[in-house]
Amino acid sequence: MLKQIVDMGIISAVFYYELDGETAVIHELRLGGAESVSYPLTDKWDADNFSKMLSREIGLDVVVYESEAA
Repeated sequence: MLKQIVDMGIISAVFYYELDGETAVIHELRLGGAESVSYPLTDKWDADNFSKMLSREIGLDVVVYESEAA
């Protein structure tokens, strides 16, 4: 599992993801600081925007796929 922190000014986004070939699969996204809260990417707009943010940081295309809840 890989971890990437993206500073957004007031808060930070912490991505936990893995690489599957040329695709990054986000497993968890946390917003905030030390006491962050997990947010599922259930909104398409949020998923697209956070995927673009991670893509910029790691230099790979991040693709959003819908998955069933565990």
